[in-house]
Amino acid sequence: MTESILTEALRVTGGDRQENYGHPIANHLRIAILWNAYLEAKGIKEDGADDPDRPILEPADVAMMMVLLKIAREMHAPKRDNLVDAAGYIRCAARIKGVEP
Repeated sequence: MTESILTEALRVTGGDRQENYGHPIANHLRIAILWNAYLEAKGIKEDGADDPDRPILEPADVAMMMVLLKIAREMHAPKRDNLVDAAGYIRCAARIKGVEP
């Protein structure tokens, strides 16, 4: 019997990827820093922010945007991997927010 999508996502996010990339907050923070630099270079800055130095994107935003990327891929070409990865990114968001170990 094939493992469930959620079981596979839990295994993947807690196994090789955890060992290769560390806790998702560190990796997603690096991505957020790079994406923010890109957005700033394009002249995109958050309007109405209380703190003008606050970044547009934070690590949890990266995880959620990666879920959207996986949804877009699934819409174009349905594949189990898209669903596993989307579930994995949801878990990353939960870990970043401190609601999942």
